[in-house]
Amino acid sequence: IVRLDAATNQFVGVPIDLGSDTDQVYLTLYGAGWRSRPSLDSVSVTVEDVPVSVVYAGAALYYDDLDMVTVLLPQRLGGLGNVAVVLTVDGQTANVVRVLIQ
Repeated sequence: IVRLDAATNQFVGVPIDLGSDTDQVYLTLYGAGWRSRPSLDSVSVTVEDVPVSVVYAGAALYYDDLDMVTVLLPQRLGGLGNVAVVLTVDGQTANVVRVLIQ
């Protein structure tokens, strides 16, 4: 999640606000190659080494050949700042991405 900083002409991260303790915030990752996974149990995601709940992994709606994974971000991640998101499907780890968590 980024925005263009007009002053530097560079893309900078936009923090994800997890809201109040009762809010549920989801993060969706897009890529390719995991729609044919054997089961949802073969998909795992960690955020800064914290396992998060995978709620969907499969074909992205309305986009041919694009897959998506949706995870629930727990409130305990609040305030961590720049964190690594690691997606593993069937033992294969995808490229690590980083997001900012407020």
